[in-house]
Amino acid sequence: MQYTVFLSMVASALAAKSLGVVSLRSGSKYQFAGLFEDDNSILVSGGGTEAKLVLNDDGTLGETSSNKYLTVGDKGAIVLSSKPQKGFSVDGQYLEYDGKQEFAVCPDNKLSFGEDICSGSLGISLRVMSQKDAPEFKPGDSETPSTTTSSTKAAATTTTKTEPTKPAEPKAPSAQTAANVEPGKKFGIIAIASGSQVQNAAIKQVDSHPHVFSVGGNEGNDLTLSFQDDKTSLVDSNGRGVNLDSNTGEVGSVAPFGRAPATTGFSIADGELTFDNSKDFYACPSGNGYSLSHKECVGGTGIGLKVIYA
Repeated sequence: MQYTVFLSMVASALAAKSLGVVSLRSGSKYQFAGLFEDDNSILVSGGGTEAKLVLNDDGTLGETSSNKYLTVGDKGAIVLSSKPQKGFSVDGQYLEYDGKQEFAVCPDNKLSFGEDICSGSLGISLRVMSQKDAPEFKPGDSETPSTTTSSTKAAATTTTKTEPTKPAEPKAPSAQTAANVEPGKKFGIIAIASGSQVQNAAIKQVDSHPHVFSVGGNEGNDLTLSFQDDKTSLVDSNGRGVNLDSNTGEVGSVAPFGRAPATTGFSIADGELTFDNSKDFYACPSGNGYSLSHKECVGGTGIGLKVIYA
């Protein structure tokens, strides 16, 4: 009897899901953008602190960085509050409110529900990229396990030479090889590194360093890729090839001048980008952010690259 009661208590304690969410709006800066918390608002595409969402079984949606609930006002404004509001759910990998997927973003990047809250709003979808069991969210808890509070402004490069965090052993590639890749079909990529500050961070192009892509951060634009006709090399939305430096491991755009070809060897396996059949990529400290590499680096975080089709 005591054992049964104990199991019931455990099940109750884990009656929630931590969510990894990105926004989708093809052709806009909000495509593959993350969510952020700032001054009791939820922002899309930068600013503030990365939002950490927990969906309780009763339909309330908590945000652990602010230790508050997401609520929808009468006119559709989404604000953070100490008072819970039910109605949130996940259906078919998309976040809903009141059974509808009618989220929008205002020109000031604030998330809303419906497009009547502000002039010039843009409808978006909120794609749930990951769901993991978590304790029920309750404001006032000093700490919510399985979450971390972190600014999207990545920490400065550490001078302590720590060994890089290695990703989990990759699963054997699925039958999805280059023969299954569809040339010209556009997609974005986000970092997968559970428990790290780059979890669900979009991979970005930054004008100041086009030779290497960024992992998260507030600079640049979310990267959009497609395979070329050879089904093993990549180009960005401007048709510029993607290069993987064989010496440094850095992944970025080919040089703007000359005739350097795009690097071959890319594919998709189990929904993740691969290179030479390996899913191992790294977010390497660089200045005040992180750069994308296929080789280990000092202080780096092992990541996978989840493919999100536009």
